[in-house]
Amino acid sequence: MKISELAKKTGVAPSTIRYYIKEGLLPKPKVKRKNMAYYDESYIPKITAIKELQNTGINPYDLDELEKMGFIDGKDGFYSDEDIKIIEAGATLRKIGFTKEAGFDVKDLLFLKELVSRIAQEEVKIFLGKIGKRILKENLDKMVKEGVESINFLMGVLNRKFLRKMIEDTNK
Repeated sequence: MKISELAKKTGVAPSTIRYYIKEGLLPKPKVKRKNMAYYDESYIPKITAIKELQNTGINPYDLDELEKMGFIDGKDGFYSDEDIKIIEAGATLRKIGFTKEAGFDVKDLLFLKELVSRIAQEEVKIFLGKIGKRILKENLDKMVKEGVESINFLMGVLNRKFLRKMIEDTNK
């Protein structure tokens, strides 16, 4: 389809679509002839995703960085529920002051991704080693879901406690 058709289907102006392409948020279209490009149906969900993500307040550059670093992976222009929550968390951090102007970059969170990955690996080892083989499938799903929520809550509380203590010790 032509860019005008794509614009009509997505509700996004042709100039905005060209901007997304120029910034690397969309792939370059297939060029049919000079001054005529072809956009296939795969552009529609990608543009829709960009529009939806703009509502979260996230910067397209941050979104690109999150993808490059493996925090999120929008397959075919769609993001999982977890990806959306990660994007929203990034937008919230920006809104509360963790901005580029204040010296914060998405790359500053890379240590967190690596740390959480190591924690998950250990949890799997412990879980499967201790109880994974003795639990019925129905109970296993419930334990994983509720266990993860409890562990995440515990990690948040411990994080706040350790941060507060370290800041207090630094201010002495």
